[in-house]
Amino acid sequence: MPFTRRFPGSRGRSQSTKRTFQTRVNSSGYAQFKDPSTGQWALTHRRVAEKLVGGRIYPGREVHHIDGNKTNNRPSNLKIVSQAEHRAIHGKKK
Repeated sequence: MPFTRRFPGSRGRSQSTKRTFQTRVNSSGYAQFKDPSTGQWALTHRRVAEKLVGGRIYPGREVHHIDGNKTNNRPSNLKIVSQAEHRAIHGKKK
């Protein structure tokens, strides 16, 4: 009789688990994704910018979409700026 090793919970099924990647556009027009590690919705442009700089974005800094398209999250379209600089770009008062 050959030895068969079973893993807990396997019940003879394939070990591959297919994950779905959930995305949406929020009410402000920004693309979001559901972070699989936390289950929370996160802003895609901020995550792309964090990957770009290799870490977290410091408080008081914001991610600006250069072409004005909130769903264009290509690294070449994102720029990290201060809150004051971001307000100046968009012509907003404090």
